[in-house]
Amino acid sequence: MEAQFLRIRGRERIYPVSRLSPDTAEVIVETELGELPFPITSVEFISLEDLKTTVARYPGDSAVPEIDMHGMRVEEALDALDRAIENAIAAGSSKLRVIHGKGTGAIREAVWESLRHDERIGRFALDHTVYDGTGSTLVDIV
Repeated sequence: MEAQFLRIRGRERIYPVSRLSPDTAEVIVETELGELPFPITSVEFISLEDLKTTVARYPGDSAVPEIDMHGMRVEEALDALDRAIENAIAAGSSKLRVIHGKGTGAIREAVWESLRHDERIGRFALDHTVYDGTGSTLVDIV
């Protein structure tokens, strides 16, 4: 089975594989900072089945507020994201789950670009605690 995810050695976070570059012996990884290259020797590849069996849910995960962006256009999704962040802050939550779906990736990319520049946001990454981890992002609110 082809590996769909990887863990960079020495780190806990799991990332989806964007693409391999055999010419340079690198793997391109979509991180919260954008696409970054890593030497293939510095990563551990993980299949979807392995990921499903090893990922534990966050403590108190059911209390994490979430927004589902399925069926939204990018502009609608970004407006909804802003409202969801405000609502999470007002509710005293330190996390927000953004369900952007897989699709073409346009909404996820727009959401991540917005989160990168939002001073209310600490870190964020694909949420590997639900489903297969590529259709939602878990956001830490500061």
